[in-house]
Amino acid sequence: MEPFNTPLKIREISLPHRAVFGPMAGFTDAPARRLMAQHGAGFTVSEMVSSRALVYGDHKTVSLLKAEPNGAPYGVQIFGEVPEIMGQAAAAVEQYAFDFLDINMGCPAPKIVSGGAGSKLMLAIVLNGIFGALMTLGCGLYAPCMVMVFMLGLNPFVAFPIMMGSAAALMPVAGRAFIKAGSYERKISLCFTLSGIVAVLIATNFVLNMDVHLLAWGIIVVVLYTSISYVRKGLKKRVPAAEASGLVSKKAL
Repeated sequence: MEPFNTPLKIREISLPHRAVFGPMAGFTDAPARRLMAQHGAGFTVSEMVSSRALVYGDHKTVSLLKAEPNGAPYGVQIFGEVPEIMGQAAAAVEQYAFDFLDINMGCPAPKIVSGGAGSKLMLAIVLNGIFGALMTLGCGLYAPCMVMVFMLGLNPFVAFPIMMGSAAALMPVAGRAFIKAGSYERKISLCFTLSGIVAVLIATNFVLNMDVHLLAWGIIVVVLYTSISYVRKGLKKRVPAAEASGLVSKKAL
């Protein structure tokens, strides 16, 4: 871990050290930020701001963004769970004076998490990392990811970038042993890669135009079918094992 007095550079922002004044709801208002900047804070951040309130132009929320020159870089933090609204909020704050935009993905406060924002977004990423590990054992990634997103109360379209990111990180690691051993078909792999690009483009257009509730029921059907298949395979494997150990006779089965 780097010491606090180590310089830090965030794109165009250069900080003399790493001691900064992070966002705290109800505390990091303009006077508090000015005071911390006077005491040497590397940068200051606004109170946590709702993306929905920003888009709807709530006056109280907008007042939280008030920036006062204090000698330190100033950032605005927003939270939310709907990608479209988050994008609109990011565009809305462009009219205010600030140096960087921060997205909250760690707040565990019940009123934030209950809406699908804050640490719930990070939880979705962590769980999908686990699904990625299970994928190397033959478990599908798509259906569990979609179910997780629905259970967390997030927008179902959030699943796609999370799923794509986890798969992109998984494939090089999981496939390294197969590539090293040469135990894969190069021609088939190339065909899957090229056809997969076209398939993703077609699927993206199809899913974006699909009714969300219809998509949800489709995922439920896939999960139920997969679950039943795994249970049946497990039972079939247990029967020969029981016979081999002499615990169960064929007549009893």
